[in-house]
Amino acid sequence: MVDSVTWASTEISPEQFEQRRAGARSHGYAMWLWPDVETGRWRSALKEIVSVTRSVLAGDSGGHLACDDARAMSIAAYTSGMGPLLGSWIESGRIGASVEIAEMLQLHLAHNRRRMTRLTAILRDTVEQLSNGNVSPLLLKGMDTASRYFPEPGVRPLSDIDMYIPINIISQAEKILSRLKYQRVPRTRAPYACDWIDPQVSTSPRTLTMVHEHDPWSIDILGSLGKRVPTGARISFDSLLARARLTELPGIGRAHVMPQPLLTLYLAVHFSQTLLNATILRALELVLVIRRDVRLRTLDWEDLVRGAKEMGGLRFIYPALVFVEQLAPAAIPSGVMAAAATDASKNSRSILAGLTLAEAQPLDRHSIRERFMWAADWQDYLVQIGSELTIDGRGVPLNAAVYSIGTKLWALRRRRYSS
Repeated sequence: MVDSVTWASTEISPEQFEQRRAGARSHGYAMWLWPDVETGRWRSALKEIVSVTRSVLAGDSGGHLACDDARAMSIAAYTSGMGPLLGSWIESGRIGASVEIAEMLQLHLAHNRRRMTRLTAILRDTVEQLSNGNVSPLLLKGMDTASRYFPEPGVRPLSDIDMYIPINIISQAEKILSRLKYQRVPRTRAPYACDWIDPQVSTSPRTLTMVHEHDPWSIDILGSLGKRVPTGARISFDSLLARARLTELPGIGRAHVMPQPLLTLYLAVHFSQTLLNATILRALELVLVIRRDVRLRTLDWEDLVRGAKEMGGLRFIYPALVFVEQLAPAAIPSGVMAAAATDASKNSRSILAGLTLAEAQPLDRHSIRERFMWAADWQDYLVQIGSELTIDGRGVPLNAAVYSIGTKLWALRRRRYSS
C-alpha cells in the first residue's frame, strides 16, 4: 500500500501549478508540465501501457508493465487516462508490474474510486433536481460510459460531468443550477456551452501525476451536440439525437443516454477532433462500447455508416477508427475502415499512417502538418490560418486569449514547429 508520504511528495499548490503552466508556455510547449521528466521516458511508458492494454483486450493473461520508471509511468498513466484501470488490472491479477509501479497505480485507482463515488452522487442529485424542474438532460461521454461499459465507474477518470440540454429549456436549467449554488462560467454563446462550478471546489489540480479525489470538476452544459474542426467544417448530430432514451443507470437513477449509433459516432468524433484528445483511454473506451453493443446487436455497422454520412461524413471519425484498430485489430469491419479511408483527405491519411497510439498525443511537440490535419485543399488551409490568427482552439477570441497565440508564435520563433 502506498503511504501518505509518497502522496505528499507529488502534491503541488495552486501557485506551483501556475508556475508550471507559465514555464511551459515560456518554453513554447504549453502542454508539457513536467520539466523534470524527459519526454522520451514518458513516451516509453505510454508504449508499455498500449502493449498491456492490447494484451488484455486480446484475452491474454500475464501482461507485464516492464517500465520501472515510476515517475514517468505515473505521468503516462495520468495523461493517457489509464491509471485507475491499470491499477484495477493489477489488483485483479490481469497484468503485473514491479512492486513500486503496482503500488503507485493502485493509488491512482483508490483516488479515482473515491472521486467517482462523489461525482456519481452529485450527478444523481443534479439529475433529480433538473427532472423535478421538467428538464431532462442527456448524459455525455465519461459519466455515461463509466457506468455502462467499464468494469466499474472508478476505473474511468473524468474531469467534468457533461450534459446536453435542448437550447429552448436552457434557461430553466440555469435557474435550477443557480438555486443549487453553482456558479456560471460561460464558454461560448453560439453554440451554447457553459461550465457550472462549485465555488468551494479548487480550480487547480492537487497533483500532476494522477487524478486526485479532490481535483477540480464542473458540470458542463451544452446546448448543441454539434462540433467543428479547425477548417470550419461542421458536424451535426441533430438527425440522430431523437433516438436518445431514458435508462436506469446504477447509482444515478433514470437519465437520458445516447443510443447506437449516436454513442459510437459522438465518442469517435470527440476523439478525432484534435490529436490532444487521442488518449489510450478514449481508444479503449470505443473498443469497449463497440464490442459490447455489437455483441448485444444494438450497434449495426450499416446503421453507423448511414449515421456518419448524416452527420457530415466518415472522415470525421477516421482518426478514431485508425487508433481503435491499433489497439484491437479487427474491431472495425474492413469495409467500414475502407469507406472511412476513402472519405478522409489524403493529408489526414498521410499523417495518421505515421502515428501510433502511444505517439499521437502531442503534449511535447508542435507540428504544422498535424495542426492542419483536416485541411483537404488550399481553401481549408486559408480558413484555418484565419482562424488560428483570430481565435484559439477553444473558440475564444484573440483578445481574450493572447497567451494562446503567443505560445504559437514563441514556438515558431524557437523553431519548435516541425513540418
